[in-house]
Amino acid sequence: MIIQFPGKINDRIKILGTPFLPVYLVTGKNHAIIEGGVRALYPLLREQLSDLLIDTKKISHLLILHSHVDHTGIANLFKKDIPDLQLCASEETAKAVATEEVSPAIKKMEETIERFLSIRENLKELPKTPNRINIDKVLHEGSKISLGDDLTIEFFETPGHSPCSLSAYIPEQKALFVSDSAGLPLSAKLVFPMIFYDFDKFVASCEKLSKIDADIVCFGHFLALTGKDAKGIFLKILDETIRMKELILEKFAGVRDIGAVITAMEKIYNKGYIKQLTQLFFEGSARAIIKIILQQNKGEGDTVF
Repeated sequence: MIIQFPGKINDRIKILGTPFLPVYLVTGKNHAIIEGGVRALYPLLREQLSDLLIDTKKISHLLILHSHVDHTGIANLFKKDIPDLQLCASEETAKAVATEEVSPAIKKMEETIERFLSIRENLKELPKTPNRINIDKVLHEGSKISLGDDLTIEFFETPGHSPCSLSAYIPEQKALFVSDSAGLPLSAKLVFPMIFYDFDKFVASCEKLSKIDADIVCFGHFLALTGKDAKGIFLKILDETIRMKELILEKFAGVRDIGAVITAMEKIYNKGYIKQLTQLFFEGSARAIIKIILQQNKGEGDTVF
């Protein structure tokens, strides 16, 4: 089963935010928010929490699963409203977000997302907060957080999309939150493997995730899968990742032109949910993936670019 915003996965897990930027609410004796969105998403999230009659003082943890700008923006705004809130992330994410400076490229990306979501007007409502995010709790492979009411969140290091990526698992619910560690879902059956850091680590992360007993799989964009759609999804992603690499290497070997490789990838991956995004997003993502795969498969003496 595919579940999108606004969505109830079960009595303990809800999807807030928007389809492109879902934010997950887990409710126990204490509550946790999983994923960090962009700043302009915050007014909508507060409205959604109010509609659900959630006592925000019971939100004890906000989990940032990787450091990319579309997954960190709400952290300081929630921290301002809930001073006792624990902001949690990997050590690599903690280092990445511990700066007040924002590069022009990151700022442009954030503005593009806000325009796409038509939520830039929300920024007028927001109090000023620092760009620097101070992480309260650093998470590692095997770290655990208890929310009470028999809810425990376990963490796995799943790099590949980024060097800092984590996945979170609630064994009592058999619910797995992978952020972008396994790519961008285009449907319940096809995922665009967004390898922005390292191919081999992305593959190893998919293999690790495939061994976790999950009846619920929550992605960092677009959807969550439950039941039979969740079962075996990471093995499908693994197969697709290897297929994508073979396509890139074969096409580039024939034409030595990245633009032609992007065109070949577009025929396979620029469909489904990703069609809702801009062409610029797809082309930029594809170009980044191609460069990483070519660089990591470059033989001695080869000139890739």
